[in-house]
Amino acid sequence: MKQLWNNYRLRKTQEFQEIIKKRRKIFNNQLIIFYSEKKDKENCRFGISIPKKIVKKAVHRNKYKRQIKSVLISIIKEKNKPLRRISNWDFVLVIKESFIKESFQKNKEDLKKLLNFFIWKNNNNQNRSNFKNSNEKIKRNENPE
Repeated sequence: MKQLWNNYRLRKTQEFQEIIKKRRKIFNNQLIIFYSEKKDKENCRFGISIPKKIVKKAVHRNKYKRQIKSVLISIIKEKNKPLRRISNWDFVLVIKESFIKESFQKNKEDLKKLLNFFIWKNNNNQNRSNFKNSNEKIKRNENPE
């Protein structure tokens, strides 16, 4: 399980900072997910950040990191492989204060919904760009001059 997670993990502080600096994000009441497109399409990668301002003790921060990590691993192991559609993205997950107050099951559902929303949004944007490109080709071909 550890080996599986290592392939999907952001490691360096600089990688976290670059993704957050781009300011592209989606969020709900429990989480903020910053994302950034990357060049290689091997695997999407995740970083988990638990602010000290929200969770004071390292033991508790690690507990929430383990919870998020277990949800992500269950998503990675799913048979339909939803993460293949977003293999060229990096993500940094930052919890909000309400994450702590909710149950693990609720947090799990919310994280899955947020990732599914990103997949849906990303697929729609790709479809739109494909549609625009095909329209441009059609328009270019219409003008015989």
